[in-house]
Amino acid sequence: TSGNVLQLSANVGDYWNVQGNGGTSGANFLGTLDNQPLELRVNNTRALRLEPNTTSPNVIGGYAGNAVSAGVYGSTISGGGSSGSANTVAANYDVIGGGLGNVIQAGIVYGIVGGGLNNIIETNANDSVIAGGAFSVINAAAIDSVISGGWVNAIGSNSFSGVIGGGSFNTIGANAAAGSIAGGRYNTISANASRSTIGGGVSNTNSSPQATIGGGANNNIQTNANQATIGGGMANIIGANSGSSTIGGGYSSVIAPGSIAVTIAGGWQNSIAAANAQCSTISGGLSNTNRSPWATIGGGANNLIGTNAYAATISGGLSHTINAQQATIGGGIGNLIQTNAPNATIAGGVGNVASANNAAIIGGNQNTASGDTSTIGGG
Repeated sequence: TSGNVLQLSANVGDYWNVQGNGGTSGANFLGTLDNQPLELRVNNTRALRLEPNTTSPNVIGGYAGNAVSAGVYGSTISGGGSSGSANTVAANYDVIGGGLGNVIQAGIVYGIVGGGLNNIIETNANDSVIAGGAFSVINAAAIDSVISGGWVNAIGSNSFSGVIGGGSFNTIGANAAAGSIAGGRYNTISANASRSTIGGGVSNTNSSPQATIGGGANNNIQTNANQATIGGGMANIIGANSGSSTIGGGYSSVIAPGSIAVTIAGGWQNSIAAANAQCSTISGGLSNTNRSPWATIGGGANNLIGTNAYAATISGGLSHTINAQQATIGGGIGNLIQTNAPNATIAGGVGNVASANNAAIIGGNQNTASGDTSTIGGG
């Protein structure tokens, strides 16, 4: 060096001026002619390292301990790192943007860790991305997966095309291909629950393929309830093998295992409580129980459609019971249609009883229709 001149050649006139050069051409360069890395230092500490490879060089910035494994080519560490928390890449054509302690393991191509702290993409998880956040991991062979950010999120091994949008302590289990958790905390898509979704919320668990939990807290779709949906609410459960069933929301409602294509739209502590209660419905209300296929409870509280009361209906009211097929209670309090009264109707009133085929009570209190096709208007 001499003044503003950095002399890099024995040939007089071949130099780089620290205030800039004029008259350069494509033949001029700053670099090496042999197969050795080139380092740029600040305060005598490496800040940038260029590692040669005939296929594609590696570019390593930031902390001097950041490293690309021997034999790897075309990879980049843009910066970050510190003592004890170096960024490392062990495969070709991968990128770490910055942060601390981030790792891309061997056998991965086109992996990206944007930054953050102690994030890991494991071996053979090609084309996967952790954009940022901390302590998140994409496990082995989870190809094409993405964690956008957050804290302690994980995508399990072989769960290709999995997505976690953010939040914390969210997990997609192993072999759950194309699972998606948009955010929230402590949400889990269980192993083998492929193409399932959790929109957010807290402590929701989805264990069935192609099933959806929109949000809420402590909601649970159990195994083999394919295409089931819980829209939200809290502590709702769809049991195992209850495919295509739905709980819209509310609190602590339950669909029993084996109940196919049933619906609880909302309310509190409602239950479709029999394995053969397919295609049945509870629209809302409190503590209603439906045990029969194709049966409907519209609302109200403490209403019961018993076992084998096929296609029965309770529209609303309080503490009604139907034990007969195709029977109907419109409303009121404490009305009863007994087992031997198919097609019977109680429109309303209090404490009325229908105990015969096609019997009808329009209203009133404490009436009993015990003859076939009998009718009581009220009173």
